[in-house]
Amino acid sequence: MNKLDRYVLLTFLRVLLVVAGGILGIFTVLDFLGHGDELSASSELMDGVAGKVTLYYLLNLPFLWVQFAPYLTLIAGMTTVLQFAKKREWTPMLSAGASSGRVLAPVFLGAIIAAVFAVLLREMLLPNIAPTREGLQRTVFHQRDWLLVDLNVRTRSDQRMILNRYNPESETGYGLELYSLNHFGEDQLLQADEAKWAHGHWILENGRQISAGDLETPAEYLPGEGLHPEDLMRSYFASTSPLELSSRQLKEVLVRDSGHRQAATLLWAWRLSPLSHLVLLFVGIPFVFRFSRRSSTEGFGFGIFFCMLFFVAEIVFRDFGARGALSPALGGSGALLLFTCVGLMIPRRS
Repeated sequence: MNKLDRYVLLTFLRVLLVVAGGILGIFTVLDFLGHGDELSASSELMDGVAGKVTLYYLLNLPFLWVQFAPYLTLIAGMTTVLQFAKKREWTPMLSAGASSGRVLAPVFLGAIIAAVFAVLLREMLLPNIAPTREGLQRTVFHQRDWLLVDLNVRTRSDQRMILNRYNPESETGYGLELYSLNHFGEDQLLQADEAKWAHGHWILENGRQISAGDLETPAEYLPGEGLHPEDLMRSYFASTSPLELSSRQLKEVLVRDSGHRQAATLLWAWRLSPLSHLVLLFVGIPFVFRFSRRSSTEGFGFGIFFCMLFFVAEIVFRDFGARGALSPALGGSGALLLFTCVGLMIPRRS
């Protein structure tokens, strides 16, 4: 990588941070203002609301970054090109005989770096902070403890657990029912008034195992696979906020429920998500790579318009995939394939 490549790459990364800070900051401020009434009510009912609100919005930033990462990359790439045009730097860059594609190669390298960063956030950070963020949201904006209601969870061995209520903070469930088969293939039901996770297993209160013939025996612990608290949380997010699950979590959902079409569709989308950074740049850059300031500024508007179209296309294809109108593979990759074709049709400078 020569000096020019490093200059273009560092300029793009610097612009990306500024663009991300500005856009994510605007979304955060708008969300804060939109919850003004809820925050006022929370401040009257509990102490330490300011600290909880601050922590919530800090934890929310990685979720926003992952959600908007391809669009931030596109805007940063177009802004970088416009910045070079404003400073009249394109002519000396191209005068050395390099093609425009070669000069812009560091921008696409920066897009790859941004894509890898977004993947790392989704796969390594978000699963760890999602429960805390969700609990703060319920406490601050809804003024109530975070309780999961009517939770339905499957095990790998096709057992099914139903909890009337589950408290993630105390890791305690109420109104437990576990449906399974015994060694003879007969239905059996385990019930308990309360189940608390401690020392690596569930301790039951008033637990009872009901087998064939209504034979009832006491049960102190949850037998078999047991279902860890993280399994309960994954089941909750799979039914309420599947976009917040990582690829590993989506795979686990499919192991337990192979017919979960939304999880299968999102898994395809997450696998291909790094390519969306490159495809959007491939589509948007030609609109601003013009030597006329007016035409390049107008091209920026067209690039943003295509960005919005891609956002809508992603929603539509994923919804069709989740509903069964399209295969999960096509539902997760349809928008990307469509805009790749659009990018190939756009005239480019050599």
